[in-house]
Amino acid sequence: LPKAIGKWQPTAYLGEGNWSRVYQARPSDCSPTSPADYAIKQLRPERTDDPLARNILAREITIGQQVSHPNLSPVLDTGIAQQRPYLVMPLLSGISLQKLCCQQPLLAITQAVWFLRQISQGIATLHQHGWIHADIKPDNVMLATDGHATLIDFGLARRMGSDDCAAGSPFVGTLSYAAPEMISSTMPIGPQVDVYSLGVTTFELLSGKTPFSDLPSQDLATAHLQNHPPAVRRWVPGLQREISQLLQAMLAKQPVDRPTLAEVISAYTRLE
Repeated sequence: LPKAIGKWQPTAYLGEGNWSRVYQARPSDCSPTSPADYAIKQLRPERTDDPLARNILAREITIGQQVSHPNLSPVLDTGIAQQRPYLVMPLLSGISLQKLCCQQPLLAITQAVWFLRQISQGIATLHQHGWIHADIKPDNVMLATDGHATLIDFGLARRMGSDDCAAGSPFVGTLSYAAPEMISSTMPIGPQVDVYSLGVTTFELLSGKTPFSDLPSQDLATAHLQNHPPAVRRWVPGLQREISQLLQAMLAKQPVDRPTLAEVISAYTRLE
């Protein structure tokens, strides 16, 4: 463990991704017996000179400081000018939605809708501030023991109307959840990409699999662009028609054919 990161004392290693490592921590001026209820995300040593990695962390800092909502993770402190930049967030207890799906491959419909409504309200706040999350998936949702859902990881978010949203901009994200326009070279990227990814997430929570999980990874991009997703009622025969119809619309190939996020929230709230 590092001895200190800025004015923070790491107490445990929590994990790492492609760009950064995450530690549990407490403020350095606190007693060693005081709770360590913060999380520090710091660039990995080999990524400190990587402009992409630094941009990803800087974007997460910008959004975490600009956008506030109960279902979004805030940024409390930063060290963006440090040789190894970092950000500090509240430590989220519980497990990721992905881990819950591994433990319970089929969630109760009422439980799934409850989580989805919370996630969609967090996404709506991002959109209101001009940001697209662009990597909605169960791995980026933390669930507290009381069922409160928090959307995390804004490093791949795109500013609406920026060059990052132009047709043909490079794909960065998770292919299993990617909307067709994230992959296409002809369609610009807009907030409806999050509706599609939320649709894939909904499909997975209800059926235990993503729509094209039976395909090899090299065929996934083509499937998102061209293939009709299977009917989720194949795995959940008793599913309410309203949910299956909503899901079919969320997974439409053309962004204009998908419901707006406001319509999705309204449907989830009604179903809940």
